[in-house]
Amino acid sequence: MLITERLKEQKDFSKVDTVIADYFLNEDNEWAEKSLRQIAQLLFVSPSSVVRLCQKIGFEGFLDFRAAYLHELDYLSSDFGEIDINYPFDMKDRNTKISGKLKNLYIETIEDTFSLLSHDALAQAEGLLVKADDIYICSAGAPSDLARVFQEKMVKIGKNVIIDNRLDMLFYQACYAKEDSVFLFISYSGETETLIRIAHKLKERKLQSIALTSYGGNSLSDLATVTLYLSTHESLVHNIGNFSLFPSVLFLLDVLYANVFSRNYEKHLADKIKYTKEYEKRRKSYNPLLSGGEKNKDSN
Repeated sequence: MLITERLKEQKDFSKVDTVIADYFLNEDNEWAEKSLRQIAQLLFVSPSSVVRLCQKIGFEGFLDFRAAYLHELDYLSSDFGEIDINYPFDMKDRNTKISGKLKNLYIETIEDTFSLLSHDALAQAEGLLVKADDIYICSAGAPSDLARVFQEKMVKIGKNVIIDNRLDMLFYQACYAKEDSVFLFISYSGETETLIRIAHKLKERKLQSIALTSYGGNSLSDLATVTLYLSTHESLVHNIGNFSLFPSVLFLLDVLYANVFSRNYEKHLADKIKYTKEYEKRRKSYNPLLSGGEKNKDSN
């Protein structure tokens, strides 16, 4: 849940908590330049009351709350170009006009997803995948189909990736998976009940998990070992067709694959080409653009 939503929800808030929360929700954000003591004096409360509110919504204190909340406000106010993310084209658009708008939406989505990437989180996720003998994909609906592209790429460099569309089976796999297994969750909302049950089981067994989910915090990201954020501007329901979600998922999966590949670049490249040639002996094309592509050995 976004910090903004937690402040608005005011669950189990005292009257003092409500006063402080309403101040932080001020659209002018005048609090951003003030110290903890200045805010407390302005609201006629103690500094410890401000700290307790920050702790109540999941932070250690005021400083980490301020940093996270400012980052969130900056992200939420970021301009997604001139594109309506949920309705990128209208009923009068046709052909190249539609394709041009979708091109721009894809570009904006990838840039937005990239902006949310954390170096440390990505490095941690990469390390988990490199060490894992078995990688389980946990997702409901279309994202599990997108993950099959990731599965195919990983299998070709020797990584075992398991996808099961039956979530009940994934729960039992979480019960019996080996200690060096990693579960990769893909969930935009981060609140799918069965996926949360699987994540709880993994945490209970101290198994590692990676979550690809929406920015702002949710039940899944709270349970995962590490979280990578999807572009989070698209409505869950009110949209034409998840035009932003799917490219964001594919981008993060490709980033993960590429980082695993780069850990042992020369071996992975040699093995992939060797076994592809061995299996696809009869596959050919007379198009020089398809038949070339051999890497220059002198290039870095």
